[in-house]
Amino acid sequence: MTFPDDPVESFYQFLDEDRFDAASLQMITDHYRSALALEEEGASNLLRLHYADMCRDPAAAIARIADHIGITHPPALMAQLVEAASFANMKANAVRFAPGAGVGFWHDDAGFFDTASSNKWEGVLSDKDLAAYRARIAGMLSPQEQRWLEQGSASA
Repeated sequence: MTFPDDPVESFYQFLDEDRFDAASLQMITDHYRSALALEEEGASNLLRLHYADMCRDPAAAIARIADHIGITHPPALMAQLVEAASFANMKANAVRFAPGAGVGFWHDDAGFFDTASSNKWEGVLSDKDLAAYRARIAGMLSPQEQRWLEQGSASA
Protein backbone atom coordinates (compact mmCIF):
# COMPACT_ATOMS: atom_id res chain seq x y z
CA MET A 1 0.00 0.00 0.00
CA THR A 2 1.34 3.41 -0.86
CA PHE A 3 0.96 6.52 1.23
CA PRO A 4 -0.97 9.60 0.13
CA ASP A 5 0.93 12.78 -0.72
CA ASP A 6 -0.48 14.59 2.32
CA PRO A 7 2.08 13.94 5.11
CA VAL A 8 -0.51 14.16 7.90
CA GLU A 9 -2.82 11.69 6.18
CA SER A 10 0.19 9.42 5.60
CA PHE A 11 1.11 9.73 9.27
CA TYR A 12 -2.29 8.48 10.38
CA GLN A 13 -2.04 5.55 7.96
CA PHE A 14 1.37 4.77 9.53
CA LEU A 15 -0.30 4.76 12.98
CA ASP A 16 -3.33 2.70 11.89
CA GLU A 17 -3.58 -0.37 14.12
CA ASP A 18 -5.05 -2.37 11.23
CA ARG A 19 -2.10 -1.64 8.95
CA PHE A 20 0.55 -4.32 9.15
CA ASP A 21 3.19 -3.86 6.50
CA ALA A 22 6.78 -2.67 6.33
CA ALA A 23 5.62 0.94 6.52
CA SER A 24 3.58 0.74 9.71
CA LEU A 25 4.30 1.52 13.32
CA GLN A 26 2.97 -1.93 14.20
CA MET A 27 5.55 -3.66 12.00
CA ILE A 28 8.41 -1.52 13.31
CA THR A 29 7.55 -2.15 16.96
CA ASP A 30 6.96 -5.87 16.34
CA HIS A 31 10.37 -6.15 14.67
CA TYR A 32 12.01 -4.32 17.56
CA ARG A 33 10.30 -6.45 20.20
CA SER A 34 11.34 -9.60 18.30
CA ALA A 35 14.96 -8.45 18.50
CA LEU A 36 14.58 -7.79 22.22
CA ALA A 37 13.13 -11.26 22.73
CA LEU A 38 16.07 -12.83 20.91
CA GLU A 39 18.48 -10.84 23.10
CA GLU A 40 16.69 -12.07 26.21
CA GLU A 41 17.06 -15.65 24.94
CA GLY A 42 20.80 -15.04 24.62
CA ALA A 43 21.07 -15.03 20.81
CA SER A 44 24.79 -14.50 20.31
CA ASN A 45 24.44 -13.81 16.60
CA LEU A 46 22.35 -10.68 17.16
CA LEU A 47 23.71 -7.15 17.35
CA ARG A 48 21.12 -4.41 17.77
CA LEU A 49 22.20 -1.09 16.28
CA HIS A 50 20.38 2.22 16.08
CA TYR A 51 20.65 4.63 13.17
CA ALA A 52 21.03 7.60 15.53
CA ASP A 53 23.96 5.94 17.30
CA MET A 54 25.62 5.11 13.99
CA CYS A 55 25.22 8.75 12.89
CA ARG A 56 26.47 10.14 16.22
CA ASP A 57 29.60 7.98 16.27
CA PRO A 58 30.12 5.89 13.13
CA ALA A 59 33.60 4.78 14.20
CA ALA A 60 32.23 3.35 17.45
CA ALA A 61 29.41 1.61 15.60
CA ILE A 62 31.82 -0.03 13.16
CA ALA A 63 34.12 -1.02 16.01
CA ARG A 64 31.11 -2.61 17.76
CA ILE A 65 30.28 -4.60 14.64
CA ALA A 66 33.89 -5.73 14.23
CA ASP A 67 34.07 -6.75 17.89
CA HIS A 68 30.77 -8.61 17.63
CA ILE A 69 32.00 -10.72 14.73
CA GLY A 70 35.45 -11.11 16.24
CA ILE A 71 37.62 -9.26 13.76
CA THR A 72 40.22 -6.56 14.18
CA HIS A 73 41.78 -4.22 11.67
CA PRO A 74 44.59 -1.66 11.85
CA PRO A 75 43.37 1.87 12.64
CA ALA A 76 44.03 3.09 9.09
CA LEU A 77 41.78 0.40 7.62
CA MET A 78 39.09 1.11 10.22
CA ALA A 79 39.19 4.78 9.20
CA GLN A 80 38.71 3.73 5.56
CA LEU A 81 35.75 1.56 6.55
CA VAL A 82 34.18 4.46 8.45
CA GLU A 83 34.58 6.69 5.39
CA ALA A 84 33.18 4.01 3.07
CA ALA A 85 30.12 3.68 5.32
CA SER A 86 29.55 7.43 5.50
CA PHE A 87 26.26 8.82 4.30
CA ALA A 88 28.02 10.98 1.71
CA ASN A 89 29.82 7.97 0.24
CA MET A 90 26.73 5.78 0.24
CA LYS A 91 24.69 8.48 -1.51
CA ALA A 92 27.46 9.19 -4.02
CA ASN A 93 27.59 5.46 -4.82
CA ALA A 94 23.85 4.80 -4.56
CA VAL A 95 23.88 2.59 -7.64
CA ARG A 96 25.91 0.14 -5.54
CA PHE A 97 24.25 0.59 -2.15
CA ALA A 98 20.55 1.50 -2.49
CA PRO A 99 18.16 -1.45 -2.24
CA GLY A 100 16.79 -2.11 -5.72
CA ALA A 101 19.43 0.12 -7.30
CA GLY A 102 19.83 0.12 -11.03
CA VAL A 103 16.43 -1.42 -11.76
CA GLY A 104 14.27 1.71 -11.78
CA PHE A 105 12.71 1.19 -8.37
CA TRP A 106 13.71 4.75 -7.39
CA HIS A 107 13.35 7.81 -9.61
CA ASP A 108 16.96 8.36 -8.64
CA ASP A 109 18.88 5.72 -6.67
CA ALA A 110 20.50 8.46 -4.56
CA GLY A 111 17.00 9.46 -3.45
CA PHE A 112 16.91 6.37 -1.25
CA PHE A 113 19.47 8.10 0.97
CA ASP A 114 17.51 11.36 1.02
CA THR A 115 19.12 13.64 3.63
CA ALA A 116 20.30 11.43 6.50
CA SER A 117 18.32 13.54 8.89
CA SER A 118 15.70 12.62 11.44
CA ASN A 119 12.72 14.44 12.90
CA LYS A 120 11.35 15.45 9.51
CA TRP A 121 7.94 15.57 11.12
CA GLU A 122 8.86 18.72 13.08
CA GLY A 123 6.80 21.64 11.81
CA VAL A 124 4.54 19.25 9.86
CA LEU A 125 2.67 17.40 12.58
CA SER A 126 0.51 19.20 15.12
CA ASP A 127 0.40 18.66 18.88
CA LYS A 128 -2.79 16.63 18.27
CA ASP A 129 -0.97 14.43 15.75
CA LEU A 130 1.94 13.87 18.15
CA ALA A 131 -0.49 13.07 20.97
CA ALA A 132 -2.05 10.39 18.73
CA TYR A 133 1.41 8.92 18.17
CA ARG A 134 2.27 8.99 21.89
CA ALA A 135 -1.04 7.29 22.75
CA ARG A 136 -0.52 4.61 20.09
CA ILE A 137 3.09 3.78 20.96
CA ALA A 138 2.42 3.84 24.72
CA GLY A 139 0.20 0.82 24.21
CA MET A 140 2.91 -0.98 22.25
CA LEU A 141 6.19 -0.41 24.13
CA SER A 142 7.43 0.38 27.60
CA PRO A 143 8.79 3.91 28.08
CA GLN A 144 12.37 2.56 28.05
CA GLU A 145 11.76 0.61 24.83
CA GLN A 146 10.15 3.65 23.25
CA ARG A 147 13.11 5.90 24.17
CA TRP A 148 15.61 3.48 22.63
CA LEU A 149 13.53 3.00 19.49
CA GLU A 150 13.21 6.77 19.02
CA GLN A 151 16.65 7.94 20.13
CA GLY A 152 19.08 5.04 20.40
CA SER A 153 21.49 4.54 23.26
CA ALA A 154 21.74 8.26 23.99
CA SER A 155 18.40 7.81 25.72
CA ALA A 156 19.65 5.00 27.98
